[in-house]
Amino acid sequence: MASTSKARPGLGVAAKSLRLSVKFNEKMVTALERRVLQLFAEVENLPPTISRQNGNVQVRTLFTDEEGQEGRMVNLCEFKNVDFLPQDFQVFFDNFSDILPKVDDLVSTATVVESGAERQGMKVTMEMPFPLAPRITFYYKYSLKHRAPDEHMLILSEVDTEHLIQECMEDGGEYDKYTLARTFLSVYWVKPVYGDAKDSSKVTGSQLKYAWSGDMGGLLPTWVQNSAAPKQSLDAIKRLVEFVAEHKAANGSK
Repeated sequence: MASTSKARPGLGVAAKSLRLSVKFNEKMVTALERRVLQLFAEVENLPPTISRQNGNVQVRTLFTDEEGQEGRMVNLCEFKNVDFLPQDFQVFFDNFSDILPKVDDLVSTATVVESGAERQGMKVTMEMPFPLAPRITFYYKYSLKHRAPDEHMLILSEVDTEHLIQECMEDGGEYDKYTLARTFLSVYWVKPVYGDAKDSSKVTGSQLKYAWSGDMGGLLPTWVQNSAAPKQSLDAIKRLVEFVAEHKAANGSK
């Protein structure tokens, strides 16, 4: 079913709700992390939607059955072993807003519009293929760096972003410039790979995982979005690996 064009989101968020969102932030990030782990566990036994490099790179597709979210597509991509160390991806986690436009072909700008100790509110604009209108999306970025040795996770979620939408779309006058897109959940996750023949505790590479679920909005039919989403997820993880390779080369690293 197609989304309605330029539909205004519900924006009835009081200042009290904003204060509560900060108070419950720690619980929120814990719930999001738990959901990410659950999603990747659920797709382990599903057949791959896309498989490359003899199975080293795979995309699996899941349709959620959570209450209120029935039928939402989630694409989860895994690069089982890439020849870069987790520390090589640190530059992406540390400079997300600057690097995202370099690793996502659709993204034009990624701007921090709210900063906090545990999360950052992001406004992201996107250029779409002709004749589609430009998109804008809002989400909170949660950085779980060093959640385990040599392991980092970055979670993007639209939860609690109503006030960001109101401030930027309504008060900021950007409602007429963009079509509102939604980022239900997106994840970048880097884990160490061990495998040295002489030292089994030595980190020799990285396992890279990526997930995305969202709605590009406007009159773009859901079936069109769902058809393109698995390949877009594959491209996202490939572009991140390519960026790391280019960054290391530019900085004199092998």
